[in-house]
Amino acid sequence: MRVCLLGSGSGGNTAYIGHPGNGKREGEGILIDAGLPAGQIVSRLRAIQVDIRQIKAVLITHEHHDHIHGAGPLALKYNVPLYANEETRRAAKSLRKLPMSIHLFETGSPFWIGPFHIHPFPISHDAADPVGYTIQTDWHKAGMVTDLGCLTPSLDAMKGCDLLILESNYDPHMLLNGPYPPHLQKRVSSDRGHLSNQDSSALLQSLLHPKLRTLFLAHLSQKNNLPHLAYQAAEEVLKEAGGEVQLHLGWQDFISPVVTLT
Repeated sequence: MRVCLLGSGSGGNTAYIGHPGNGKREGEGILIDAGLPAGQIVSRLRAIQVDIRQIKAVLITHEHHDHIHGAGPLALKYNVPLYANEETRRAAKSLRKLPMSIHLFETGSPFWIGPFHIHPFPISHDAADPVGYTIQTDWHKAGMVTDLGCLTPSLDAMKGCDLLILESNYDPHMLLNGPYPPHLQKRVSSDRGHLSNQDSSALLQSLLHPKLRTLFLAHLSQKNNLPHLAYQAAEEVLKEAGGEVQLHLGWQDFISPVVTLT
């Protein structure tokens, strides 16, 4: 399994999960969200030696602009299939941001796309029917969850992952003393908002196990967080647990390291 965050933050979110092997499936993969502009997604994929024609699907987590901005253009120009649940489709359709020809799934019901076993699970966010995903192949399991305001039992779906992509959106002190007005501060910190660095660390703690090899921290706020604060919070949990887990950050303006699980 080959994983890269093409872009992560309030300006747009897109993650690539691909097949690393040789042969006809080499490079074949899926995207989780298409919040970056379509042209930027294509160019960033090219930078990691992936052609847009190798992308078999875009899995949509929810209908907010920073997760679907490039989805429609990718579907219309490059014929990339889009996958979402019905409530997300309805919400996005009302904003004219997704084409009508979308593949529907039921939240909580796994399905297959090529060699990838997909499990969409419910999360708590101020959207129609937001989900996180686990992606599993014959050898590895990855879990991704961003845009959630609290920890719920459904997050147990990510137990046993070799690789995790977890939201670490804000530092509480920076949010309280930052530029956001009170109503927006309340939204961000609510149970249907986003995870703080400390919330993310608590989630990480609940998902730690000996098989975990890589952690990405994603959706860091550029106004209410600092990369080193998010990194330190997660690093403390990993150090206490021992073992060897690679820790990476997702960035808004450039591509994350590409991780290959072997």
